[in-house]
Amino acid sequence: MKILHIEGGRNFYGGALQVFYLIRELSSHNVENVLVCSDNSDLIEKAMPYSEVYGLTMKSDLDFFLIVKIIKIIKKENPDIIHLHSRRIAEIIGGLSAKICNIPCVLTRRVDNKEKKI
Repeated sequence: MKILHIEGGRNFYGGALQVFYLIRELSSHNVENVLVCSDNSDLIEKAMPYSEVYGLTMKSDLDFFLIVKIIKIIKKENPDIIHLHSRRIAEIIGGLSAKICNIPCVLTRRVDNKEKKI
């Protein structure tokens, strides 16, 4: 199985640290991991032994040029599933990219902050 993970955080704590733990553990069970993360993320070097890593400039949730870059990675890597890990970038950009490529995806949020009602 191949999983493409998308994590928008830049610092190696919280969600990014949990992504690292997940990728490391999955790799020990013969799961092939691909990580798309911010090009200035501390996660890049940590994840490299366990995953193919693509560091991309991630400007905002509405950076539609990022969709094109992620779609190219999805087509190159051909994952079985896409795992979106963070609210920042991953929810919108990652979800749209998965939908366009017709790849199933799941979003994991690891906080219990209440959402603001709009």
